[in-house]
Amino acid sequence: MKLEQHIYTSSVKGFTTLTATQGITKDERIKLENHSLYVLPGQLLYKEGMPTPTKYIFYPLGEKRFVLGRAIYLGKDNLGRPGNYLFHNLIIAKDELEEPSFNPAKLIKMIEENGLFRTSPPEKPLDVINFLLDEEKGLEFKTPPMPQDLILTLL
Repeated sequence: MKLEQHIYTSSVKGFTTLTATQGITKDERIKLENHSLYVLPGQLLYKEGMPTPTKYIFYPLGEKRFVLGRAIYLGKDNLGRPGNYLFHNLIIAKDELEEPSFNPAKLIKMIEENGLFRTSPPEKPLDVINFLLDEEKGLEFKTPPMPQDLILTLL
């Protein structure tokens, strides 16, 4: 299986896509942004140190792909305003999900247990995540392919 990645959070310009893997089109990015909304319950907005809810999503992204996502509350933004959150979306091809035993909640749980959902904005560009899904073993990761330009540099 292959997962494209998309990160949506606050920046100096407001909420925006911070980074995404190259396999995500502009139209898909816009749809991801429109669905990446996290609203903290009002009674928690100004109470620091309180546990905050995590939001999980699963929806189609066009006809050939699906989104598995998680949003977490980060606290105040860089201007000191409450309401900052991080949405980490993982995009998977529809044909990867056509097994009769597929269960999006179970896959999200496996992704969570393997620490694939980010808890902070990345410091470097994202890579596609490649893995095998085994009902008994869980997720088994494949070594990401080395970028072609790096191979040429090494030669």
